[in-house]
Amino acid sequence: MASSSNNPCQFADRAVVRTPLLEYAGDKLEWSRIYLKDETKQTTGSFKFRSVFRRLNSLPARDALFVAASTGNHGLAVAASADFKGVPSRIYVPERTPQAKIKALSSFNATVIEVNGDYLDCVMTAKRWAEENGAHYVESFEDPDIIDGHRSLCREIDEALAEFDACFVPVGGGGLLASALGHWLDPPRTVIGVEAACTAAMTQSLAAGTLVRVPPYRSIAEGISLPSVGWLPFSICERAMPQMTQVNEEQIRRAMKLLWGYHSIRAEGAGAASLAGALQVAGRGRCCICLISGGNIDPEEFQRLISLEQI
Repeated sequence: MASSSNNPCQFADRAVVRTPLLEYAGDKLEWSRIYLKDETKQTTGSFKFRSVFRRLNSLPARDALFVAASTGNHGLAVAASADFKGVPSRIYVPERTPQAKIKALSSFNATVIEVNGDYLDCVMTAKRWAEENGAHYVESFEDPDIIDGHRSLCREIDEALAEFDACFVPVGGGGLLASALGHWLDPPRTVIGVEAACTAAMTQSLAAGTLVRVPPYRSIAEGISLPSVGWLPFSICERAMPQMTQVNEEQIRRAMKLLWGYHSIRAEGAGAASLAGALQVAGRGRCCICLISGGNIDPEEFQRLISLEQI
């Protein structure tokens, strides 16, 4: 959950936080430098707030109820932005969603509906309810304005660091990857998508030339463990054909531990995936950025994961 100092209801004029860019202090393997863009310090604890806050504040006041489907972070962004506008929100989440995210949703006065199914089941249920009740459904990654809104993160990196070679981006629905690919065209940067190996939907979809739905898997990186990527992000990625890499559960957990040990960054599994990816790719003396996309995780679960003995 975001701290009260980041609550957009209190600080409407600076609701989107300019997050830190830190040089990673751990073993960089073959990279000359690794930088961490720490979106755990963003309002609601995730990069998702950037685009959602801008999108919802562009909508007319007649929108009386916002509805979203989410594994947690998109829903938090919708709930917080709706709360700022004084509009109720209704967020559909899979039953396996961490309690930290559900509690945070409730703190922003959202009605939370837990769905017996995966993320795509939540999407279908939420869209059907929104249509039947005249509510505004807020897309997570199938909206070009949402994808464009993530680019404020990329601009902050450009302003803080003029030269770098590659950026590692965690991939769930694919919106952040699509945004980074669109932003870093000129000058060109290598954008590398990082997926949980158990649900590598973007990698499989790019190989097949069409969307592929993968079997569900209960990953410690639930934010990027989706059964499918979005059509819009896929179409952008298919044109750019970014480099993709996959990380397993142990590599993700190790990255969580490293971020905490060196920088006191309490990243969720999806947030730590980018560093896990960088530590699996040959750097050859180059400089890279890792987008630490979010930090909404149960404190007890986080402590359990980083305390487990490494294999």
